[in-house]
Amino acid sequence: MEKALTSTTLLLFPMALTMKRLLSILGKPIAFVYTILERQLA
Repeated sequence: MEKALTSTTLLLFPMALTMKRLLSILGKPIAFVYTILERQLA
């Protein structure tokens, strides 16, 4: 049980780091688009 948990954590950790990196890269354009959309709707 503990071994499975460790392997799952080892598998999810790099994925989480990749997602974080992707979000930091995509975060700026997404925020930009969101701001534009918010102005259009306001």
